[in-house]
Amino acid sequence: MDAIAAQDIPYWNEAMAAKYTGNKRPYDQSDFSKFLWKYDGIIDAPAMFFLEEWIAANPDAKVILNKRSFDSWYRSVSNTGFRLTAWPWWPYIRPFQSGHLYAWYQYACTWLNLMGQQGYATKPQHERWTRENYRKTYDEHYPRVRALVPADRILEFELGKDGWNELCAFLDKDVPDQPFPHMNEAKGMVEQRLALIWQDAMKNFLKVMSTTGIAAAVFAFGWMRWRGQLVALARGITPPG
Repeated sequence: MDAIAAQDIPYWNEAMAAKYTGNKRPYDQSDFSKFLWKYDGIIDAPAMFFLEEWIAANPDAKVILNKRSFDSWYRSVSNTGFRLTAWPWWPYIRPFQSGHLYAWYQYACTWLNLMGQQGYATKPQHERWTRENYRKTYDEHYPRVRALVPADRILEFELGKDGWNELCAFLDKDVPDQPFPHMNEAKGMVEQRLALIWQDAMKNFLKVMSTTGIAAAVFAFGWMRWRGQLVALARGITPPG
C-alpha cells in the first residue's frame, strides 16, 4: 500500500480517470515519463491496470509475475486496503486534511473499486469488494499477463518458495550475500497510516487556530466535537450515537 510516492499519486489518479472514464486523453508513455522517469520498474496496483500500455512502450522489458494464492492475497487486501478506506472518520476530518492525503484516499478507493469489478469510482464501494469479484480479477490477471508478455521475458515467481537464485538469474544480477527478505508489511501498517492521518488533521487544525483566529477554531472544534470525532479518534473507539 505504500509503494507509491506521495508526489506521484495525483498522476496515477489522473491516469486512472483518463483510462476508465473516457473524459480525457488516455495516458501514453510521454505522460508516464513525467513522473516515472526516476524509477527502474513499476509494481503492484495501479500499475497493473496499465500493463498493455507499458508493454507496448517497453517491448524489451522483463516482467516478474508474483504467484500467490488467492486466499492469501485477498486476506492481505482485506486487512489493509479495505480497513483503511472503511475508516468512518474520513468525511469528518476532510476539512483539516492535507491535499496529498486525500489524494491518497481517492487513489486507494479507485484501484480497490477497479479490482472489485466496480469500474471507476473515487469513493469506496464496499458492497462490490466481495471474494467473488476479487476472485474474478485474480483469475483474469495471470492469463492476461501471460498473453501480453513473451515467455522468455517473464518470470513466474512463487512467493515463499523462490528466492535470490531465480530472481537474479532472470535479471542477470549477482546473488547477494544475504538472506532473501521476508517482510510482513501489513502488520501494524493500518494503525500507522491512520495515526499519520490523524496527526496531519490535528496539525492543520492548529494552523486554523493560529491563522484564522480563536473564533473560527472554536467553531471548527465544536463541529468536530459535536460529531464525536476528537474523542473517538484519540481513543480509537466508536463515538456515542
